[in-house]
Amino acid sequence: MGYQEAIKIANANANAVGDIVCEVIEFNDRFVISYEDRDGNVPDVSPIFVLKESGDVGTFFPPDYDGNFFKSGQAVFTK
Repeated sequence: MGYQEAIKIANANANAVGDIVCEVIEFNDRFVISYEDRDGNVPDVSPIFVLKESGDVGTFFPPDYDGNFFKSGQAVFTK
């Protein structure tokens, strides 16, 4: 799965009506999608992740991951 498909899945599962994808970070097993509103404000909520293999969606809560995990990510889309 590519990041464009991950965005479609995240949008279908998010309560982000009217929000705009502002960043997608690719990790080994998932894409993490962050949103902003039409005024450029980032909501105070955790981003959404989409697992590459299964398409499962969840909330990406940064304290659940160690620093090494974050070092493995790479931005593949930024607004």
